[in-house]
Amino acid sequence: MKKVQGYIFLFYLLSACTGKVDSDIAHAHSAATQYTCPMHPTVIAETPGKCPVCGMDLVPKKETASKKDNWDLMLSDTQIKLANVTIQEVGIGSIGQNISINARLAINEDFTETVSARIAGRVEKLYFKESGRDVEKGEALYELYSEDLLTLQKEYLLAKAQYKRLPNESRYKSFYEASEKKLLLYGLSKEQISRLNC
Repeated sequence: MKKVQGYIFLFYLLSACTGKVDSDIAHAHSAATQYTCPMHPTVIAETPGKCPVCGMDLVPKKETASKKDNWDLMLSDTQIKLANVTIQEVGIGSIGQNISINARLAINEDFTETVSARIAGRVEKLYFKESGRDVEKGEALYELYSEDLLTLQKEYLLAKAQYKRLPNESRYKSFYEASEKKLLLYGLSKEQISRLNC
């Protein structure tokens, strides 16, 4: 801003020395100077003073050659300090500096799965107590006690024992296969079912 005022003063000084500027034109130009608030450009006054909206000092309104060039923002030294505007010269330097910031860790939902039991019961033992831990396929998560599952297990073992005693009876074979299918539908594998003992 001081630089612009210096150029305006230099222009008037040169004009007065060369005699090219008429005193009437210079007087008309100084009378036509308008003042505006840097924060409220709609406030325009003919004399310097304070902005009625925010109380800041009014500055001379910059005349532009065209409407599209009217994007300049003029700030005084006080305004620059209040806005915390800093200027740094461009130079070559290291960009590998550490910056400490506050953050919150968010779990990537693309790599998470919800595991729920297929049968009602209670968790007897939990193998993973913290969230975010990686789990391998086939690794045990918890031990579940279920009355319904226990009943199905007993039904399966009874049907298996009857089928072993009377292998020629087709109805015992169908009982055995049906009880095995129920356990498979509840999520047990063939290996888990084969480990069940009478």
